[in-house]
Amino acid sequence: MGVTGAGKTTLMDVLPKRKTDGYIERSIIISGYPKKQETFKQIAGYCERTDIHSPCVTVYESMQNSAWLQLP
Repeated sequence: MGVTGAGKTTLMDVLPKRKTDGYIERSIIISGYPKKQETFKQIAGYCERTDIHSPCVTVYESMQNSAWLQLP
């Protein structure tokens, strides 16, 4: 993927418009088309690398909850 500091996390924050500081200097092109937020939400998902699981629920309940959060 890339070495530390290469910008992987920044890219993953910019694509879904999660980056709140700074600005994007260039346009974002996906498969040759300008990125539109409403279309991007339909074709892409983003899963944080840090999961917080409650010790009070089963593995099944935890997975079910994660899947429910991903639904549109």
